[in-house]
Amino acid sequence: MLDIKLIRQNPEMVKESLTNRHTEINLDALLELDAKRRTLILEGDELKAKRNQFSQLMAKERGGTEEQKLEVRQMGERIKILTLR
Repeated sequence: MLDIKLIRQNPEMVKESLTNRHTEINLDALLELDAKRRTLILEGDELKAKRNQFSQLMAKERGGTEEQKLEVRQMGERIKILTLR
């Protein structure tokens, strides 16, 4: 099994190696999916950080407004969607 980091850093070498072994794999599609995955992970991490900051602010304000609570819930729902495996 190949490490995805190796494929990311040396896609042409990996393609050549696979060709020499008479193995066909669409590395471009794999790299595209990997890029999408990394983008979603980043979005999830950013949302978690924003939710934490929001929660801390709401705690200082003794609960926050209904709008703030709704926004935090929506962030939580989006995080759940992004972290489904």
